[in-house]
Amino acid sequence: QLPGAVYRLDGFSLREFIQLKTGLNLPQVTLEEILKDHETISREIMGMVNPLNYLADYTHHGYYPFFLEDRNYSENLLKNINMMLEVDVSFLRNLDQRLLPKLRRLLYELGRTAPTSPNISQLSQMISASRATISNYMHILSDAGLVTQLYRVGSEATTRKPAMCYLQNTNIAYALVPEPVTSPELYSTFFLTHLHHAHQVNAGGRAQVHFVLDETYEFRIDKELGGRYRADRYYAVQGIPMGHDNVIPLWLFGFIY
Repeated sequence: QLPGAVYRLDGFSLREFIQLKTGLNLPQVTLEEILKDHETISREIMGMVNPLNYLADYTHHGYYPFFLEDRNYSENLLKNINMMLEVDVSFLRNLDQRLLPKLRRLLYELGRTAPTSPNISQLSQMISASRATISNYMHILSDAGLVTQLYRVGSEATTRKPAMCYLQNTNIAYALVPEPVTSPELYSTFFLTHLHHAHQVNAGGRAQVHFVLDETYEFRIDKELGGRYRADRYYAVQGIPMGHDNVIPLWLFGFIY
C-alpha cells in the first residue's frame, strides 16, 4: 500500500449477502442483461432462491461485514462511522477536530430527511456554518462513502449544489434514525447503492423519474405494481418476484455485483 493511498471497497451486494447466508453460488448480471432479458434471469434465480425473503434483512444490516459478528449491528456501525470521521476524514482532509460535531450534525440532518433536495441555506442556519462550509462538508461526507450526491444530467460542472442527496446505503439510515425513511425512499436508496459504483447515475429531470442511468435510461422506483406504465422508461418495483416488459423486480438490481 502506498503512503497516503486511499482504497475504496464496496459493501456487500444483495447477491453477496444471500450467498453468505445460504452458501449458494448466485449469478452476477449486468445492467444491459437485466434490461434485455430480466424475465429469464429472474426465473433462473427464483429457481434457486427467493431474494425477497432476504431483502428486508439486507436493507437493515446486510451491507457491511459487521452482520457476521455477534454484536449489535447498528451500534457497531455508528461506532465505525464516528471512527471514520474522527480518524480517516480528519487526517485526509486535515480537518480541525473541533469542527467534527458540525459534520456529525450535518450527517444526521441529511439522514433524517434523505433522500432530499438539500436546502443549503436552511442547513447553514441549523448548523451555524456558512453555505460554502455546508457544501464542502457534503463533499467530505460523499468522499467518505456516507452520502451520495446526485446532479441533473449535464449540471454537475456548473453547480455545487446537488439536485438530490441520498445516504450511501440503507444500513446507515437505520443506524442514524431509529425509524428511518419509508419504503419507497428506502428502496430508491437500495437501487442507487447497487448502480452507482459502476454506472453514471443522475437525478431524474422529469416528474415521476427518480434516476437517469448513463444519460440514457430513465427509472422510476415503485413500491408496488401500478396500473399505467410509459413505454419510454423503466420501472424497478419492490415486492414482485418477476417482471414483464419494462417493469423489473427491484431485487434483481442487487445482483449487479
